[in-house]
Amino acid sequence: MKKLLNNIGMKLLSVLIAFLIWVVVVNGDNPEKTQAFTVKTTVLNQDSLLEAGSVFDIVEGGETTIYVTARRSVLNSLTSSDFTVTADLESINTYTTVPSVSLVPTCTKKGVTIRQEAMRCVPSSMKISIEDKEEKSFIVSVVTSGRVADGYEVGGLKLTRGDTIVIAGSASTLNKIDKITATASVSGLSSTETVSATLRIYDKNGEEMNLDNLEIKRPDGVLLKEAKTDVRVTIWQIQTGIALDVGLVGEVADGYHITGVTTTPETISLVGSSNALKKLDGRLELADAVDVTGISSTIERSIDLSEYLTNYENLRLEEDAATTVSVKVQVEKIDAITISKPISELVIVGQPENMNMVLTPGDKLPVEIQSEEGSTTILQTSDVIATLDLTEYQSEGTYTVPVQIELPEGYTLVNDVTIVVNLVLKEVATEEATENALEG
Repeated sequence: MKKLLNNIGMKLLSVLIAFLIWVVVVNGDNPEKTQAFTVKTTVLNQDSLLEAGSVFDIVEGGETTIYVTARRSVLNSLTSSDFTVTADLESINTYTTVPSVSLVPTCTKKGVTIRQEAMRCVPSSMKISIEDKEEKSFIVSVVTSGRVADGYEVGGLKLTRGDTIVIAGSASTLNKIDKITATASVSGLSSTETVSATLRIYDKNGEEMNLDNLEIKRPDGVLLKEAKTDVRVTIWQIQTGIALDVGLVGEVADGYHITGVTTTPETISLVGSSNALKKLDGRLELADAVDVTGISSTIERSIDLSEYLTNYENLRLEEDAATTVSVKVQVEKIDAITISKPISELVIVGQPENMNMVLTPGDKLPVEIQSEEGSTTILQTSDVIATLDLTEYQSEGTYTVPVQIELPEGYTLVNDVTIVVNLVLKEVATEEATENALEG
């Protein structure tokens, strides 16, 4: 005991020096530092203002920076998500020029304790503006995310409760709103369904707005919690290989005929409801699409399909498909022969007995004939039967009268055949009329 108490002063000094050395070493390896963390402010007790018919906008302090002082080892283990900053609207300071609410930082990470005085918010308070609450209706545009199942497309998007929503907030905030969208996920859909969609509000600069201080309701007043609404997604099927029926208008030039009508592409893909596709029956009619009046050579025309699809309900082109098709109308000169039918072989029906008749041409009647594909008949003039019917031409005068042509099998008539008929009263009939007049 006596030895232990000997030189007690020196021993205490040694202990003190050892402690100081330890403090220096510890502080050298793990010193205290200050680090900044950026955190979004959480607003508490908003209902207290709303119930009073007022709303607020954050002027400053919606996002704050927390400066935290602690050992380096502690700071290294922390991120911004380990902190919260709250502003309690029940403690509004209305005595300042701009109403404000103190910001209170808290470290929420388990096992870590940060003293309140070791955390400092900049800014230290959230400044707000308080206005009377107003309501306004807005049109909602429905957009989609994701892709439907292969072979299908979205045929229609519609809010289940009308196409508008009601937003309650300050006039200044409502006036900033430019558009509202409802994003509906259509991933994997192959049939019509009702899905939940997330509402997003954008200002006139195209920036997404904060919804925290807004009330969003359906037109019937039901509050849309978490800014969600229901959207009816109509799913249509894609049908490929649809042929095009191209309608032609007019007649080609004399001596020519159409040998083919083709389209590029040959077929198209359409999207539609099951009933619309069933009615289509695999063919899209393009009525009166190409005018061929007077053409004597092959032509190509571009046809805008969208003009014709307006005639069909619940039907459209496949997404990203070209809206036009090219139509080629092939025209060739008719491979025809001309038979000179002697007028003497003309069968005349109904010739008036009291008339002299002069025909033009008076010797041979040209008949243009086309041989049908595969025909092997050798055509003679005697095979062509030409009939002139004058039953309806009994008065004196000059007439252009059609001639009826009968052809053997394997041939067709290229052009109508006519002949000029001049009817003049016979002189005998005139003399008899004169004698009767004298006797009378």
